[in-house]
Amino acid sequence: MSGKDGFALLNFSRSVGRFAGPALAGIVLAVGSPGDALAIDAATFAVSAACLLGLRAPRRPRPAIAATNFFADLSEGWSEFSARSWLWSIVLCAAVSNAVFFPAFQVLGPTIAQGELGGSSAWALIAAASGFGAVLGAVLALAVRPRRPLLAGEVFLLALPLPIALLAVPAATVLIALAALLAGIAGTFATVLWESTWVRHVPEAALSRVSAYDWFGSLALEPLGLALIGPIAAGAGLSTTLWLAAAVLLARELVALSVPRVRRVRAEPGEPPTPVVLQRPIEAGD
Repeated sequence: MSGKDGFALLNFSRSVGRFAGPALAGIVLAVGSPGDALAIDAATFAVSAACLLGLRAPRRPRPAIAATNFFADLSEGWSEFSARSWLWSIVLCAAVSNAVFFPAFQVLGPTIAQGELGGSSAWALIAAASGFGAVLGAVLALAVRPRRPLLAGEVFLLALPLPIALLAVPAATVLIALAALLAGIAGTFATVLWESTWVRHVPEAALSRVSAYDWFGSLALEPLGLALIGPIAAGAGLSTTLWLAAAVLLARELVALSVPRVRRVRAEPGEPPTPVVLQRPIEAGD
């Protein structure tokens, strides 16, 4: 099994939960209460813990590692991360996406569904469609092997603003669900291509350090987006805020596609990049 297949299967398992979760929650709410749904959700964590306790990883000899310190490791990881314009460009663009898409979709979406689309059943359909799209995206990533994976992934992500824009209208529930399906496909497909590409272009010894910058950078702005989306919507209105979010997502995608190295990176690495010495850290943004 290739690394790309492994990432696709990992995202497939995650996506099944995203698809099944809203559907099961709707059933529980129909026959029980919100408290019942929360209790069942809590119990699933215990089941997960029990499953993890049963895992037995094979023992491997620990390689001899030269003594280092935290700041030296941080500096070496930053050198590898900052040396690749396509890598930090995608991470910064992902930071914008996570700060805008999830707050708009997951916070304002249910509000629109409750007030304009008929209630929780409409949102359950939209959320389930998004999760099912993520499943399909993982399956697609198993089948498709583009030569320029980052370009392919970013083109797919042009679908990301669609459900946000249709919520701003608001369109019919079925149309929003279809857009959420497409966005789910795009999100998981692009994620698998991203994860399976950057690990091939970074030296094995630096993978964990670069991964730390990847995760930190991608998620750094999401809490801020979640904190601000409510006050912004209260001041500007739900529809205006959603249109603004859709515009930001579209602009973010055009910025990512404008980076030459993002368009040119191939699935297999070529010559290693020359590290770039930066005068100061790059701040969040693109």
